[in-house]
Amino acid sequence: MAGATLNVILDHDRLIAVNAARNALAGWGDRLTFGLGLPVLLLGAHAWLTSLPERPALYLSAAAGFVAAFGLARLGAGRLTYHQTEGALAAPALSRRAAAQYLLLLIGPALAMLAMIFLLAGLRYPACWLATMPAGIAAGFAWHRFSRPSRRFAPAEALARRRALLFDRPVPTAIAGIAAAAMLLALGSLLREAGMTALALATSLAASAVLGGADAAKVRFMAQAGYRATRTVALHASSLSAFTLAFCLPLLLARQFVPAATAAGLAALVLAVLAVRVLAYRIHARRTADWIATLLLAAVALAAILVPFAAPLVLLLILGWLFRRAGRVTWLIA
Repeated sequence: MAGATLNVILDHDRLIAVNAARNALAGWGDRLTFGLGLPVLLLGAHAWLTSLPERPALYLSAAAGFVAAFGLARLGAGRLTYHQTEGALAAPALSRRAAAQYLLLLIGPALAMLAMIFLLAGLRYPACWLATMPAGIAAGFAWHRFSRPSRRFAPAEALARRRALLFDRPVPTAIAGIAAAAMLLALGSLLREAGMTALALATSLAASAVLGGADAAKVRFMAQAGYRATRTVALHASSLSAFTLAFCLPLLLARQFVPAATAAGLAALVLAVLAVRVLAYRIHARRTADWIATLLLAAVALAAILVPFAAPLVLLLILGWLFRRAGRVTWLIA
């Protein structure tokens, strides 16, 4: 009985993964981009990883094994919890034996595939990243077990409520940016340029944390309601853009160029990440969109490491590809 129920759960998730892959590679242009981009990404990663000195390569191998196993454990535990509590396969998923087999057969092959990718990418010291994978699996399960927010203290929910209140509110956020710049300039006589740069960076980080988020359900609703991709991105970026502009202009007028450039650079990076996430949410379900956005941004980061001047071009190509695909789902009820 356990084997039969196990096949039902795995087949369910396998069909979801296959349909997500088909949706992501719906057109010939998408398949060509993936077919050409993946080998280039692997070759670039191989060239970088094999050139690392011994100690950084050792630390990176240990971290890669831990992070990969941690993510897969959290993914598997989250899927199992969904099946047990909200899914249509709650009855078979509640079987302890079937649950254990499900996690084993889901995480085991996925780790084997990741190990092959690590080897193809040139990640050295296989014994090191293989040794840290069990610790990553244990940490992932522990994180899933103990990270559920309580009713008394739920910082993620509180932050989500603040983001909802400040969504598309450029005027209040601009006033906040002017006030923050005034406070920073008032401290200018007490701080050196390095101190002001650090405070400007901290201010930009705080503003990005509050104003730089995207809600997948809201993005999908806006697409179904007829909002174009450009307008959706603009609405999500308006509050952070207004804050950054109002914060950096007084600094520039006061000839504080380094703090202003630091804050503006960080905000531009966050806005680029926000645009990628919003466009991915228009096209895919939240979990699939998060994975795709992570992979695309990793490609940009790798380009910045290998060929720094090519990173903006890679980012523009990715945004153009996402905008083209996101435009197709306007008015589409999924």
